[in-house]
Amino acid sequence: MVAKERFFKMHITKLTLLGLLLFVFASCRSSEGSGNYSQSIIGDGSIKITQLEDNKAQIGETVFFGIDESSISSEMMSVLDAQISYLKENKKHSITIEGHTDEQGTREYNLGLGAKRSNSVKTYMISQGVNEDRVEVVTYGKERPEELCSEERCWKKNRRAVTVIAGGFN
Repeated sequence: MVAKERFFKMHITKLTLLGLLLFVFASCRSSEGSGNYSQSIIGDGSIKITQLEDNKAQIGETVFFGIDESSISSEMMSVLDAQISYLKENKKHSITIEGHTDEQGTREYNLGLGAKRSNSVKTYMISQGVNEDRVEVVTYGKERPEELCSEERCWKKNRRAVTVIAGGFN
């Protein structure tokens, strides 16, 4: 019963946040600079400025990992290279790299693995010339799944690091 309550509570929270996001998006949309941005209210009540879908598709925001892996594949390096190029052109922007895992394993293990994933991305970006002061990392472990189901097709989507652009739009 606890799992069902958590599932419904999470979805009610997501629907509430979605409503707030739609309101904020409609009222705070901007077209300054090289792309469009929207503000979104996240779980802790703070506001993040993120790229709209057109820029996300062009640059790519997500790096996927294998099971219990935190090393970046050569395929995923191309996504990071596009992000790095964008950051070099837009020096006022800072980023947060969010580390995520699938639901398998303990909470503690997954928080650690999510941290390894986000730090792996950060290390690569710094090695390619992105200033360390512009990059923050956070781990969510299995707490914020992209897809919720206990199958490989979902787990695959949840083993990821997501780059979120924040601040610096003056």
